[in-house]
Amino acid sequence: MTQKATATIHDGYYTVIVPFGHRTFRIRTQDQDAAFAAGKQIISFLSGSDNTSDYTSFAFIIDGQLLPWKRFRDGHEVILGGAKLLLHSAKEAGLLYAQQSGNCYICNRMLTTPESVAAGIGPTCASRM
Repeated sequence: MTQKATATIHDGYYTVIVPFGHRTFRIRTQDQDAAFAAGKQIISFLSGSDNTSDYTSFAFIIDGQLLPWKRFRDGHEVILGGAKLLLHSAKEAGLLYAQQSGNCYICNRMLTTPESVAAGIGPTCASRM
């Protein structure tokens, strides 16, 4: 029996360019003793202004496949499309390290827009220079 190779999606923050802008995702693996979804990988999208804590979980990632929760199956095309693009990129590359969101080299806050990630500095710090 041959085993199908799957891409490893590392826990972290990822910014993905989608047709109407970008989406930032957080991927985390639950602790083995967690009350909810022990040991499973969960993907969340940035849903507020705080780049480190305002995330809404919406799906599991199992064997490189996105399994959205029932309430996110309809009407969330931009979110699901961005997450599928992230997973597709990981499968093509084998491993996904590139495109991870970075931190501002001035204030060390997490960067989530593609322009800020590329520049290495956020808009607030850039405006002060």
